[in-house]
Amino acid sequence: MINVPKINKPIYGTYIAIRDKYLNQAIKLKTDLRVTIPQGTYIVNPKKWIKTGRKQEKVFLIPDQPMILWENHCQRFPKEQTPIEDSVNPIEALKGLAETPGWNELGKKLHSRI
Repeated sequence: MINVPKINKPIYGTYIAIRDKYLNQAIKLKTDLRVTIPQGTYIVNPKKWIKTGRKQEKVFLIPDQPMILWENHCQRFPKEQTPIEDSVNPIEALKGLAETPGWNELGKKLHSRI
């Protein structure tokens, strides 16, 4: 996870601009960006940000080299939860371990120490 420097003044609400340097770095490392604004902290997918965002070139210090910014809205997405059927049942996992060779001897040794 790459942290973008804290943005104190968004353009409007949750509409912000992220420098392409951070987006390209996150794409290269195959990770997401953590963006902190006054409304909260957001996790941003850099490929999706570039695909849905608007490219802006702004001149700050060097007139010949404008800084490339990508503007977009930060959106909160609900965490993806796995359904109960897909989660691992601990009792089933123990049954599977009991069937492996040598597990019963190890269990007896551990039980004798308790």
